[in-house]
Amino acid sequence: MILRPIIVDNDNIIIAGNMRFRALRALEFKSVPDEWVTRADNLTEEERRRFIVIDNLSYGRTDWDILTSFYQEDELIEWGMDIPIDPIPEDEEVPPESHGFRIQCEDLEQLIELRELLEAPENSKSMNYDKFKLMFKNRI
Repeated sequence: MILRPIIVDNDNIIIAGNMRFRALRALEFKSVPDEWVTRADNLTEEERRRFIVIDNLSYGRTDWDILTSFYQEDELIEWGMDIPIDPIPEDEEVPPESHGFRIQCEDLEQLIELRELLEAPENSKSMNYDKFKLMFKNRI
């Protein structure tokens, strides 16, 4: 708790450390020692919003409905969050020999361009290799 304290804002709302706080409650702590809490009351609203996302990049579980109601997708991408592409619908059959892949973009512009290509109406959420190759001809 000293190395990763609970962070609160001006209104004593936890902006980092919610799961640590829940763990303390589950352990029946009646109070939290002052040295386990750090105040972040000098952050601007933009810094506060960014801090909340960045603090949870590798530690928190993500509720995409809630997250996208408070943040724009380009903000989340800029701050380092991996945005999932919608999974293949359950009723769509996926051949057992299917293989996934990961594409690393150099910057935000490349990522936006890639998402636009993949989300174009004529493109399915799944495609065979030949269609993928044709779609990205001269790009791979």
